[in-house]
This record gives sequence, structure tokens and C-alpha cells, in this order.
Amino acid sequence: MSRERFDSNTPVLLAESDPAVQEIFKPIFEDYQFANVTVEEEAYGVLRADDSNSYGLIVLGSSLEGMSVSKVVAALRSGGRNTGTPILLMYNLKDEAIVDKVMEAGATVSLQWPVKKDVFRKTLEDLLDKRIVSKGDEKELVHNYRSVFSGAADRVKNLRWEGKIEEAEAAFPEVLPEFFLCVAELYYAREDHDSANRIIDEGKKIFPGLEDEFWRRIGKESAENSEKVSDGEEGLPDASEKIDPGIPVLVAAGDATYLETC
Repeated sequence: MSRERFDSNTPVLLAESDPAVQEIFKPIFEDYQFANVTVEEEAYGVLRADDSNSYGLIVLGSSLEGMSVSKVVAALRSGGRNTGTPILLMYNLKDEAIVDKVMEAGATVSLQWPVKKDVFRKTLEDLLDKRIVSKGDEKELVHNYRSVFSGAADRVKNLRWEGKIEEAEAAFPEVLPEFFLCVAELYYAREDHDSANRIIDEGKKIFPGLEDEFWRRIGKESAENSEKVSDGEEGLPDASEKIDPGIPVLVAAGDATYLETC
């Protein structure tokens, strides 16, 4: 099963006093679509702002004003607090001597800076057990989803142009579910889950197995979906199963670009 996507609104703490290092992290977090990042420069500021439920990830630099990094980590972990919060230590070669102390104090993992962006992302994904989607990844997903539907729609159009009406009608059941799925996946990739759910809710009125297929594609299975699968709900129709082209269909999409491909 694919990892669930990391929620971009999850609070993240970056604790580092060096402005140059802060500037390095800012575009990385922006590209990874981390929308809720707090920056603290002072050790006491980190501890004042700390709460066991405040952050989903803490990234510590090796430079903090007022207290050693190992003591900050020990304080963060003291009293049974923050036991489930991953702490990533980023350190320079010159600060290698502090790594063992910081790890003993309770840091989860350490990385030497500078580090390749892909290595940093993989470390975060393993640390959070979540999938990190960058802006570039999202653009590629959008392109792929649109290409899939466009290809399916073009197949039907080409068959009609060639006068193969019956074959075009036979291919239609594959195209319409693909429209609902692709548009819903686009919204989901953009973390607009409400719109994705609305698209699927409309689509499953026509295709009962649409919701199961949607969850399967994004690599996620809800408890409700598990019950439907166990009940033996029918899946999407085969290409050989004809649907009356005159059947009433509601297309729910907020972007005119999607509608133009239909």
C-alpha cells in the first residue's frame, strides 16, 4: 500500500539561529509544500513554544542561541513529552562531535549538511512514514492525470470519426469513469479533498464501484471502503457492457479546462 500524503498544514518547527541556514531551508519547505513552518532562533524560544501536540516534525540545526542542541532535545523529550514527534538533526561537518550527544538525548535521526534534496526528502518520508509531494511532483501528476483521460476520450472520438459507432459506444463505459477518477485525483493531488469527494459521490451514482477504484488508485483505503469491498460490491463495468449514451450525467468540476476535454 502506498504511503498517505503528508498533510501540508501539519505544524513543523525549524530551530536554527544561523540566518543563512534558515534561508536554505525556506525554498525546500516551500517546494515540499510545508505550509505551516515556525522558525525559532533561540533554544529557550523552542522550549517556550513547545507542546507535545504542537508539531508533527521538528528540524534542529546545530546552531541555537542560549543552550546546546543536546540539552534542547533532552528538554523536549523530558517528562514523557513529544515521544511521538520525530526530531531531525541537521549538522555541519565541523559540528560532528555533537551528533552522538544529540542522538543520545532523543533525536530520531541525523543528517550532515549539505545534503542532496532527494536524500533529505527520503529521510523525511521514512521519518514521518508519509509521502512528500513537491510542487514539481504535483505538476507531473496533473499532467499524467489529464493525459490518461484525454487518451481515453480520444479513443472514443477516433472510433466515431472512423464510423465505428458500435465500437465507440462499447468504449464509452471506460471513458466516463475515467473522467470522474482523473478529475477527483487532480483535486486530491491539490489536497482539495472536499471537491474530490464530491466528484466521486456523483460518479458512483452511475458506477457503483467508482469509489473503490478511486481509493485503490491513490493507495489509500478507508474503513468505509473496506466494508464495501467485503460486502462484494460490484466494480466498474467491462468495456463490453454498453451504457445508453443518452443516460443523464452530471459532471461536477470547478475548472473549465476539465470540462472542455469531456
